[in-house]
Amino acid sequence: MKNKNLLNLCIGVMVLFFAISCTKDQVIGDTELEETTLSDSFSFEDAKQTLAKDGYDVSDLYARTFKNIVTDVEEKFFVLQGDVGFTEQQLKEMVSQHGENPNAKHFRTNNTVTGLPRTLSIYGMVKPGDDRSLNPMFQKAVQHAVNVYNSLNLTLKFSVEFGSNVKSASADIKIVADETLSKLRGFAEYPDMNGNPGDLVRLNPFPNGIPASNETIAYLVVFHELGHAIGLRHTDYFNRRFSCNDGPADEDQFDGAIPIDGTTSFTDIDPLSIYLSCLRNPGTGPTAMDKIALQALYGPRLEFPDLADWPFVRSGYVGGISKPGHIKSNTNWRIVPSSFWFSPIPSSGRGDGEFVIQIQRYDAPPCEQRKGYFTIIGEGVKKEIEIDVIQISRLLGPNEECP
Repeated sequence: MKNKNLLNLCIGVMVLFFAISCTKDQVIGDTELEETTLSDSFSFEDAKQTLAKDGYDVSDLYARTFKNIVTDVEEKFFVLQGDVGFTEQQLKEMVSQHGENPNAKHFRTNNTVTGLPRTLSIYGMVKPGDDRSLNPMFQKAVQHAVNVYNSLNLTLKFSVEFGSNVKSASADIKIVADETLSKLRGFAEYPDMNGNPGDLVRLNPFPNGIPASNETIAYLVVFHELGHAIGLRHTDYFNRRFSCNDGPADEDQFDGAIPIDGTTSFTDIDPLSIYLSCLRNPGTGPTAMDKIALQALYGPRLEFPDLADWPFVRSGYVGGISKPGHIKSNTNWRIVPSSFWFSPIPSSGRGDGEFVIQIQRYDAPPCEQRKGYFTIIGEGVKKEIEIDVIQISRLLGPNEECP
């Protein structure tokens, strides 16, 4: 039986929180809205039906307003399962993705980071006296998490800068401290529909009102939240009781997340995954299954969809350009010729690309030929391909024959 994924892709632009324990009282100041609405245009019942259609258990759905700690703008969310929130606009996008297909069970935009290979810039807020400032432990945790991600041979890399003006920073992801998260250790957003990462990660320096002091836990929380920012959902998305001990179990509702092939099945949960709803990893970092999921999303790819009908053979002694070849890739690549008499144009590229082979004139006796090959090499990809290039000297004239 083909293994399916526990590490679930982001499906839409949603918000996720990483808690100490996944209890219903972990969010303070919630508003019960069984009969009320957050908006005249999208009611609580609309939200309930939309999320249920995507496979979610909506038995504990409620609404809450959060203040964006960077922009100071109040943001309203429909929240369920204690740690997943959706804005009204995001729910409308989910409805549009359902389209006219009544059997569409889940949001299939597969929102992950695009434009690979890509380096995402991170800006960590560090300003003495500012409640949003990351303490030294969190600064170290951010750098540690980034170093580990960057060591995994992914086409998605991270760079880190710390500074005092997070509002004016142009980084892809901003990381700040947020004491208002109550029992929650972290808060992160999923990628948007344009292929950009979730742009805000909040870390709680006082979970449960107690100063966070464990460096290992801080690292795991940062790694976990960055995973959400690039599109990974909870490993036990469909049954949070696995890691959190309580909360709704959705054993029969698997449609709300896209499985990643190659990882463990729904019935064989990775017990130490760094992306579990509630923390279980002892500090060893991403597990083998976590790494498989990351490779499935952001591992280097190099494919040659139309090179099956090569080698390229050119008759006659004249030079010229071959038919185009195409490369499908999410990484940097280069083409290395074996001989001086032909050259690829271009000889290197990034992502998907097209190339041609420029061949020099060949002055030689009739029937002689020369043969070479070119190799396509992708950055971080062991896969290579050798394609023959054969050039035959001038064609035979009348009454000529090969020896």
